[in-house]
Amino acid sequence: MIVVQIIIAILGAIRNIIVKTVNAIISIINKLIRKRNDRIKRGVKELKHGSIDDIIPLNAETCNMVVSGAYDNSRIRLLVRAVQNAHNQGYATVVLHEGNKNIGVELASALNGSDLIVVDENNPCYDPFAALSIRETCKVISDTATQDYDIKKNSNYYVEALCQYLTYKKVIPSLRSFYTCPHSIMFDKINDLVATGTISAADGQALQSKLMMGQSEQFKLETLFKDWYDQTESILNKRKGSVSYSVAKAIHEGKIIAVDVSSNVNALLINSVIVEIRQALTKGKRIVFVVDNLTTSGNEVVKKILSEKTEKCKTIICGSDLLSVCDGDDKVFNTIVGNAEQIAVLGHASGATCNKWAETIGYYDKDEESQSYQTGKMQHSPFALFPGSNTSTTKNYNIKREYIVKPEIINRMRQDEVFFYDHSANKLTHTFL
Repeated sequence: MIVVQIIIAILGAIRNIIVKTVNAIISIINKLIRKRNDRIKRGVKELKHGSIDDIIPLNAETCNMVVSGAYDNSRIRLLVRAVQNAHNQGYATVVLHEGNKNIGVELASALNGSDLIVVDENNPCYDPFAALSIRETCKVISDTATQDYDIKKNSNYYVEALCQYLTYKKVIPSLRSFYTCPHSIMFDKINDLVATGTISAADGQALQSKLMMGQSEQFKLETLFKDWYDQTESILNKRKGSVSYSVAKAIHEGKIIAVDVSSNVNALLINSVIVEIRQALTKGKRIVFVVDNLTTSGNEVVKKILSEKTEKCKTIICGSDLLSVCDGDDKVFNTIVGNAEQIAVLGHASGATCNKWAETIGYYDKDEESQSYQTGKMQHSPFALFPGSNTSTTKNYNIKREYIVKPEIINRMRQDEVFFYDHSANKLTHTFL
């Protein structure tokens, strides 16, 4: 009798072990299935051994792009590849950056030198009026001046007179020549030209007439030229006889021009570049406008062009922190991101920015399992040698809204790590450059 009971107890124990083992295997399989389903619903393509060619192949179609992240090397690699593709597709390309010397170096390394103009303090070859007509020069000046200068339309007469006077003097109209021009004695200078026979009396009278019509704007223009010169002086062409480049000239020649604006406070320099881009667009030019750490703070001209979406002008907006670039303005941030067809998110230090990107990338429905246990002991009969166990397990499955990419993941990303979203393929890729 006792032997039978022992055998029954052993068989019962073996049965329990088998049942528990089968349940454990089923639980593991279910867990793996849920993980697989979560990966599918999360929608992130993992490329552990990827490269930049996996997300932006050479000669990929040019489109609006955002690159946000604190790591310069990865951000610049993405910027350079986008510029390469744009140039190969016949776009004139304008790059503005705030003192990031590595951009010019990497562009020069990746591109044909004859197609690239790097403008910085080591290569001062810039002039905003190079190769512009008098009418275009007047337009750039009036559109560049901020409201603080209160420049009126009749200033065009004064600028026309300046340009003509400088031409008669065999001096090319430039920001430097406008700044150094003897504004206070212009009438006397024109009389000198007439007296020496350089121009006729009629031409002299016509020049003085234009000066008179724009004279109310003289002091405003002098102030404008001084401030503009101060902001631009480090990159202005200083070499006599050397070629000066404006953004308009570079666009006309289909080149890539990369301009170091030194600081975001140099609003006149930045505005003049954007004005020349807009003038080129009216002539039907196809342009890619690339910025790195160019902030919209206090500059409506920058905010407007970065928030626009047009077929003729593609924008590639890069920055160590896009939310800071937008001056913390959610509306501007959402507009820029909404216009982008490709978005690259690198690592960020700011908790607020990590949260913003996690929210922007979005959520998915994650399956979550919770378990509760109840265990007790029981005797099968008065003659049983071993007590039995009474165990019940309750499993609950819930759907939880979860970040596709959690803020803490963005915060801990490696320098070469990127989440890349391609709108046309509706695909989010996680890889390493």
